[in-house]
Amino acid sequence: VIAGLERLTARLPGTVGSAVADGHALREELEQVLGPRGVLLHPPYSRPAPRHGRALLTPLDFVCTGLFNVLELPATAVPMGFSPAGLPLSVQVIARRGHDHVTLAVAAALEQEFGGWQRARPTGRLPARSLGPDSPVEPGGLG
Repeated sequence: VIAGLERLTARLPGTVGSAVADGHALREELEQVLGPRGVLLHPPYSRPAPRHGRALLTPLDFVCTGLFNVLELPATAVPMGFSPAGLPLSVQVIARRGHDHVTLAVAAALEQEFGGWQRARPTGRLPARSLGPDSPVEPGGLG
């Protein structure tokens, strides 16, 4: 399916073909910056975990993971602890194509340092709405 889509987009003029070419250029530029052993640490979500069902109200939050998926770069998500409200926080480790082993090695080191996966510990102080910029919890903070 993917190969068929790639052949189709290569034949499409205009916006789609241009977007695909831009994506390939971005991937190659990022891979040059990373070098053979570099990694990028990036949040997999734009804020601490939202309350159940609230993610539907912010449909573009997938971009934090979707970007690296579209660029065909390996990414490994690593639990990093909890927000002050007890919501899980994590980071994704991204490397150049074919360097999955690098993301896994960095993920293993981060898990060892930060304790790996743990059961969530909600504090009961969860806001009634999805966490956002005006939330009492710092977006991107590691609690």
